[in-house]
Amino acid sequence: MTLAQASNWRFLVVAPVGRDGELICALLKSAGMAAECVDRIRHASSLESEQLLGLVLTDEALAGDGIEDLRAVIEAQPSWSDLPVLLLTSGPGEPRYAALASRARMEISSLYLIDRPVRKELLLSAVQVAYSSRLKQLEVRDAAERQIHSDEALRNTERLAVAGRLAATMAHEVNNPLEALGNLLFLVENSASVEEARSYARLATQELGRISEIVQQTLRFHRAPSKPELTDLAELAESALALFRGKTMERRIVEHFEASPTL
Repeated sequence: MTLAQASNWRFLVVAPVGRDGELICALLKSAGMAAECVDRIRHASSLESEQLLGLVLTDEALAGDGIEDLRAVIEAQPSWSDLPVLLLTSGPGEPRYAALASRARMEISSLYLIDRPVRKELLLSAVQVAYSSRLKQLEVRDAAERQIHSDEALRNTERLAVAGRLAATMAHEVNNPLEALGNLLFLVENSASVEEARSYARLATQELGRISEIVQQTLRFHRAPSKPELTDLAELAESALALFRGKTMERRIVEHFEASPTL
């Protein structure tokens, strides 16, 4: 991951007094660092977090609403972001700005202080450290996003597999009562008496009920909410038994179910 791969990434330099901003930007650009000079800290709010490599400030930028603006920029960062902020301080010779720098150091956790006058090599070294730290944050964010997408793809695959198994089970369970229903209708047509026909018709009605129950259970599964909710275990167990009743009857398994509502 390099600046060449993301030309919109940049350091924001805020130095409202003199030519400091211009000179710092020129120094960073000469070292291959993308930089932009602005006159107010609040301009950082217009950049997306992933476009902002860090802030380079002079303590004059903290005057007025500067500290509040800086706090707002920091608080607006997403959870993955720990925005590097390099603050060039004037030292005790400028008591007003020294007080602002001291206050900023207490309120902004990601602040790095560099005393002026600062050597070019020291400033470039500090910026390089901030740059490396920011790249690491972006790499961690990208890895987390890939993991989220991978987990979601896995969940979708599992849902498809469950749906496939459910469809196969439903086809098998519906086929059994359908075959029985066809045989019973044949017997109804060929019954020797009305009573015999009625007995077969009652059995056919039971098979239709089985089919209806299987379809209803399948629809409930399909419409199940994605969020957890309270469930009646007795109703859930009865539904499972109804779905597999065909198999239990085939194997001559005798059911004995007793439960009271759990809600």
